[in-house]
Amino acid sequence: MGDNLIAEGQFLTVFGDITLKYEDGKAIYQSYCDVWRFYSSKIAEIKAFVINAEVK
Repeated sequence: MGDNLIAEGQFLTVFGDITLKYEDGKAIYQSYCDVWRFYSSKIAEIKAFVINAEVK
């Protein structure tokens, strides 16, 4: 689940951070933002954005 959710009208925006691990144990840290548009209680459109994040 995302860290933050913003809902307004037909739109739901979710953003947060994810960690992906390869079989060799190497990890990649990314931030994401998904924008969902609903119509008649169904998903009509989704746009997803992902960027590599720096480890702090």
